[in-house]
Amino acid sequence: MICVPSPRDLTEFQEALDKLPYDKYVVKYETETVAYPKLRDFFLEHKEYETMVLFADDLLVHEYGLKHLLEEHREHPDDVISGICNFDMWNNKNKYCFRLVGDLGEYCKFASQYENGLRDYFEKYAAVSKYENGHLWKVEFNAFACMVVSRRIIEEVPFRFDREEGGGVDQNFCDDVRKRGYDCLIDIMGCGFIHLAGRKNGHLEEFYVGIKEPTAYLTKSRSY
Repeated sequence: MICVPSPRDLTEFQEALDKLPYDKYVVKYETETVAYPKLRDFFLEHKEYETMVLFADDLLVHEYGLKHLLEEHREHPDDVISGICNFDMWNNKNKYCFRLVGDLGEYCKFASQYENGLRDYFEKYAAVSKYENGHLWKVEFNAFACMVVSRRIIEEVPFRFDREEGGGVDQNFCDDVRKRGYDCLIDIMGCGFIHLAGRKNGHLEEFYVGIKEPTAYLTKSRSY
């Protein structure tokens, strides 16, 4: 099941979401402290779903990348696997939205070529490729960049909103996942997505929250 916290109405996002041939549960016009627990509760109540796919309503996810992530997840269900995306479209458009262990805030920056930027960053922080395929890498934080998580891990790890250490719900989730002995991985093979955040002076995240009547809906396509 694709689970989306969606406080906004972004045409580009909705068009991309509609193309994904999977069941979708969307929580509209709610703050994150309401939306994420509602997504989790709904997913856990519906036992027919074994996998949660989580991303926000400013990430353009394409079917090829999501299908690839799901295939990797089936092989490695005890790992939390996500794609990668740009940090935002404004002040940090040349950064990827993930961080390796040991990185205190630099993040991975785009280079003239996609592969070179990743390679230089991985070498600097001694990145670990967990499997022999060479495109699943251990990270400290991966920002819900189309994150694929098993039911068992969702059962164990609730969403947390403690910002004392400067992290949001995505960073807290990754921290809690790793504390329980699971690995957070990024898949760099065809799983790069466009993150629309920041395209309007860096404040896209605040648009429309609470303005319209909160709701939630399930769109049935097919289970996976």
